[in-house]
Amino acid sequence: MLPCSFYLEGDCRFDDAQCHYSHGELIDVEKLGEYTEPDFARLARNCVVLAKLPNRLWYKGRVLCANFIDQSCRVRLDKKDEQRERDFPFEDLLPIFHDDDLSSGSSSESSTKLGELEDSGDIENIRRVNLIEQRLFEYKPTQQLGEWEKHTRGIASKIMAKMGYVHGSGLGSDGSGIVIPVTAQILPQGCSLDHCMELREAANGDKDFFSVEKKLQRQKKKLEKINAKSYERELQRTDVFSFINDNILGGGSEVRKAVKSVTLSNETTKSLNVASVRISDDIRRKEREIAKLRQSMDRNSVGSDLYKRTQQQLQIKAQELKALQKEETILSKEQVSRKTKDKLCVF
Repeated sequence: MLPCSFYLEGDCRFDDAQCHYSHGELIDVEKLGEYTEPDFARLARNCVVLAKLPNRLWYKGRVLCANFIDQSCRVRLDKKDEQRERDFPFEDLLPIFHDDDLSSGSSSESSTKLGELEDSGDIENIRRVNLIEQRLFEYKPTQQLGEWEKHTRGIASKIMAKMGYVHGSGLGSDGSGIVIPVTAQILPQGCSLDHCMELREAANGDKDFFSVEKKLQRQKKKLEKINAKSYERELQRTDVFSFINDNILGGGSEVRKAVKSVTLSNETTKSLNVASVRISDDIRRKEREIAKLRQSMDRNSVGSDLYKRTQQQLQIKAQELKALQKEETILSKEQVSRKTKDKLCVF
């Protein structure tokens, strides 16, 4: 995980759980190993290295050629990218040697350490360390095993962890099992396997052609497009409330007022009644809020900060109440004019 640069400088404002970057882990001092200086003199073709990219992440790769004069290497990264082959300076490389002809001193020292661990009964710790080291140099898939448990309480992962499973490693005692979860596939109903294989070949051999997750992703994209189109239609449609808020309360010339009255007269009687009921509810709600603010002002001393803030809120609520009352007056006039017109028509 990418280290947090602000945390290293002591300026990170988030804790370990909320920060999107790594704050490291607390370990015992006895578990720290001695620092080994990288031996760049042993760099050669096909040597395994870790290369640091501009995003400050390290990727595994192999050396194509080494230039000891310019102190740089041509490395082919293992990740699938258009620019797999890149030039790296020595300071952005970490050689990883797996030679069998190590010095006898180092081999004897490592065997001594392993013997001490085995004698102390830390075989389980050795297995976990080996699994973690093996996982560091493996291909990391985009989807991890048990990723769906972010929507649940993660009971299965907790049980597997108690049974000795190292999160991120493969299944099995030696970690050689699968890492990428097995995806469910739904084949067409009533079709033979030969026909299904023909459909897959027609889709350029896509292995995820019948995948349930891919089908859900297509449905999700389709639903997003439908929602976007419906949202655009709602924006283009003008109702009573948008007409009042955008035109009547915003003020304007006599020509605009005439256009407003014509637009309001085009609304149905039912929509006007619904708008009138909603505005009445909003007026009663604003009146209750104003009453609470006035009670708060009475409890506080004049001139205090809380009194001033409450007074500002009271002024804002009063303006909103005045605007709602103006809306109610306009709707009432329109309703009265319609009733009068109906009576004249009946007469």
